[in-house]
Formats: sequence, structure tokens, C-alpha cells
Amino acid sequence: VYGVLISGLSDGLIAGPLGIVRIVEAILLIGVIVLFRRPWRVARPWWLALVVIGALDLGGNLTYLASIQVFRLDVAAALSSLYPVVTVVIATVILRERISRSHATGIVLAGTAIVLIAGGSTA
Repeated sequence: VYGVLISGLSDGLIAGPLGIVRIVEAILLIGVIVLFRRPWRVARPWWLALVVIGALDLGGNLTYLASIQVFRLDVAAALSSLYPVVTVVIATVILRERISRSHATGIVLAGTAIVLIAGGSTA
């Protein structure tokens, strides 16, 4: 739904709508914190990691918005939906987590899908 709604933006509008999305997310988060009275403080050692994660997320969203204005929405949405594969690969490489046979099959199939999508989008 996010991809389809965001694709309706006029060309050149990237940072403004993304800023609005982030403000709405912040309001919702504050509402949840207030409503459920959950502790919200983050330990100081986590601040750098959170800033890096936020910057990467923002960069990914900016790249996605730019790509749907230049390329086809169906290709951009399909490729961006494969982000869990990257998460699994990073967990395997950095955290040395084990990949089950079914996970490995999913990664190979996702990689095959990327190749097929990329090959079909040039035609």
C-alpha cells in the first residue's frame, strides 16, 4: 500500500513526503508510549547504532522514492520487497547465524527473482 500511495507523488517530490511520513511515525510512537505507559529511554551505548540505522532507513526510503519516479513501480516494489533476504545474509555474515536449508532455498529463489526481474525490466 505504501508503494502504491507514494507512487502517486509528483516527480521531484521526495524529501517532503518522506518528512511527513517520519513525523506521522513519530506521533504514532509517542502516542503508543503515552497510551501504554512504556519506558522509552534508550541506553547511551545504543545511540550511535540507532542513528546509523535511522540514516540507512532514510537513505533506503529516499532511494526507493527516487527509483519509482524514474523506473516502473512494479519493478521497484518487487525489488524493495526482497529486503528480508539482505537482513538474513547480514545476520549470517556478521552474527554468524546458521541458515537452514529452507532459508538457503529462499535466498537462492530471491536471487533468481532479482535476476529475472532485472532481465525483464530492460525489455
